[in-house]
Order: sequence, then structure tokens, then C-alpha cells
Amino acid sequence: MSHVFDKQERPTLMNQALKQIKGAIRDGRVKPGDRLIETELAKDMGISRFPIREALRQLEKEGLVQSVPFKGTSVARFSRKDIEDLYNLRGALEGLAVRTLVKNITAAEIKKLQTIVKAMIKAGEENKGRKIIEEDMRFHKRLCELSGNEKLLTVWLTLESQSRIFLTFERFQYTDLKSFIKWHVEILEALKKRDGDLAEQVVLKHLAEGLELMRSGYLED
Repeated sequence: MSHVFDKQERPTLMNQALKQIKGAIRDGRVKPGDRLIETELAKDMGISRFPIREALRQLEKEGLVQSVPFKGTSVARFSRKDIEDLYNLRGALEGLAVRTLVKNITAAEIKKLQTIVKAMIKAGEENKGRKIIEEDMRFHKRLCELSGNEKLLTVWLTLESQSRIFLTFERFQYTDLKSFIKWHVEILEALKKRDGDLAEQVVLKHLAEGLELMRSGYLED
């Protein structure tokens, strides 16, 4: 576990420890099933155990770690059902989001989404996988924000951390990142046409492809 986390040179709050641990999980530097030992993490970061403990509690709430009495805390493992549930729920939420937002989306908002897609294309050309993930999450989050449905957005945000982990793995299953990016181009084109049904179909196909990649990769024994 040493050399994964950077020492903190100034007083560290729980949020700083949370950011480091979450980043290591999202990037795959710590793997599902890896133990997260408070004393080791505290030593790596050069801080006390208290903010580490609080950070791990928050990560447990987000479903990124699992704590078992007398066994400690480890990075969460996800079952087939966990993954299917998340992708299906995202499909329901984002499908509703695009069908709702086409009624009122403005040209300015479409232009902002187009900027995100352009950034994703550029990241793909430069083979910047982490940047692609950031732009992907930004794009899908913006769809939910534009729906104007606060409860929909609140539920989507609870899935964000796990979605990022799955997306990190999913990205490595693509032999050509253009195949991944094209879905966002197609969603954008459907929104330009103000075609909610088409936008929903593309969103669902995009997520279905991601789910299939997870089934054949992450869940492979």
C-alpha cells in the first residue's frame, strides 16, 4: 500500500484523505478486495487515524468500501447484480432526463454540451483516458441537471462514485476509444433535433454496451 498515497505537508482534513483514497479506488491503484488499514493509510499520508476513519465511513456510505466486524475495511467487490442494477438505474434516470430536457433545452445549453463532447474527442485523440472519463461523467451529469428534476439528479449523484469505477474498467475494454465517444456525439445530435425518444434510445444503447463490457470483463472469472 506504500507509495500509493502522498504525504500531506499541511494539516489534513477528512475531505483531503477522502479525495486521495477515492482517487486511488477510481484509478484502480487499489483493487476490489484490497484491505484498507487505517494505520497504514495514516502512515502513508503522514496524518492521524481519525480523518482516515471518517473518510472510510464516508466511502462506505458511497458503496466504495466494505467494513466487516473483526475483519476490517476493504475496497468493495461488485457482483453481477450490483453492476446490472446500477446500469439499469442509470438508464432509467438518464432516459427520463433526456426525454424531459428536450422540451426546454436552449441553443446555449446545447453548445455547452457540444463543448464537453469536443473535449472528449480531443482527449481520445491524445489517448488521455482519465480525461475522457471526467468529460463523460460531466456530460451525463449535465443531462440530469438540465432535466430540471432535482430528485432525479439527487439519485444520479448517489451513483456517481461507483459509475466512475465501472467506467474506468469499461474504458479499457474498448480497442478503439472512438467507439465509446461516438455515443455522446449521437446523443448530442438527437438533442439538437429535439428528439427525446431518439436521445433516450441512444442513451440506453450506450449504457447497454457498457454493461455488456462489464459482464465480459470485470465479471470474468
